Parts: sequence; structure tokens; C-alpha cells
Amino acid sequence: MKNDKLARQLMQDWLDAAEAGDIDWFEENLLSNFSYFNSGGGRLDKEGIKTGNAIAKTSYELHEVESQTISENAMLATGRYTGRGVIPEELPVSDAMRKSYIAGVELLYSQVWIESHGKWRCLILQTTPVT
Repeated sequence: MKNDKLARQLMQDWLDAAEAGDIDWFEENLLSNFSYFNSGGGRLDKEGIKTGNAIAKTSYELHEVESQTISENAMLATGRYTGRGVIPEELPVSDAMRKSYIAGVELLYSQVWIESHGKWRCLILQTTPVT
């Protein structure tokens, strides 16, 4: 079963929170054991994502979203978005990705969302630039 509308809303909320530096959104919507893996070999946990989104100055546009139900309370969401902005040096991002963000970068993403007590929270995010 697909739930593309829910997957799109969750990712749009994520991107809106990232643009706004809304660390409260990430606190509420990421699981405590959350992990983000980027193509430069970097890994951020929940605290790293909160810190990164608080200090990064970026803008995003969501383009494509698809979803696949893993179980009644787990969903895989995949898609494509573009980002532009400044990624601070203290974040574990490759120099190439940092430069790509300044020019504008197109990324593919995969997320695993888990539902518990009526609330969807993200467990994993992985991004890969489109070349």
C-alpha cells in the first residue's frame, strides 16, 4: 500500500523546518536513535541534525515523493528535492557537497518513518546527489 500524500507532507514539513531552523520540529519528529547518512560519508544523529539545521542557511524545494508501506506502522519514503545555501564547516559534509549547496544541488533521498501512538517519526534519512 502506498501513502504518497503522507510521505509528501512529512518531507515537506521536514524541509520547512530545516529552512526555518526549527529545532523543536526535529526534536518532536525524529526518533531518539535517528541516523542521517550523506553521500560524503558523513553521519549525523538526532542532535547533529538539530544543530545542523539551527546553523545552516538553506532553502529547499520538494519535487518527487513515493512511498511504500513496510508494515502497518513503518513506511519507506523516497524522492527528489533541490537545496541551496550555506553548510557550515563544523558539519560533517564533504567539501564537494558544501560547494554543491552554494551552487544549488539536486538530491535523491530515502527515509524510514515509524508510527507510534498516532505520530510518525523518522528513523533514517539517506541522501545522494544527482549527477
